[in-house]
Amino acid sequence: ANALIARQSFVGLVTVDESNRPRIRTVRAFRLKNPATARERFTVFILTRPSTRKVDQIAKNPLVTLYFNENQRAAYATIMGRATVHRDPKDPRLQPFLDSATVHFFWPAFPRDFVMLEVTPDWLEFIGPGVWNDPNTWRPQAVVFE
Repeated sequence: ANALIARQSFVGLVTVDESNRPRIRTVRAFRLKNPATARERFTVFILTRPSTRKVDQIAKNPLVTLYFNENQRAAYATIMGRATVHRDPKDPRLQPFLDSATVHFFWPAFPRDFVMLEVTPDWLEFIGPGVWNDPNTWRPQAVVFE
């Protein structure tokens, strides 16, 4: 799962809208370079703009899912977790993602319009070569983060 997630920087982010419908969009996933724990290894950061629907949807319901897919290997991973909306660019954990080109692209009025999402995993599922789903229930292998 870790290798697949490392290879797939564009992923599906699922949120829930105001009508309780799931909404999915492609986002770019970033991870910490030197995670201290397994949970941090699978924590994902998403750069976005404050005007996007996902920011409002997460404010109302922070439960989200990330979907990483690799067709050529018949593999996928899903991270189900909680999203946090960060608005303080001085947070030291966010600094690795704030190079000048990225800041200019995402936040033209930086730091006033800064917003970044952090998805902390509760549950990870994976299917891929050598790690298949249960043949009776089709349930994927899973890790629960505590």
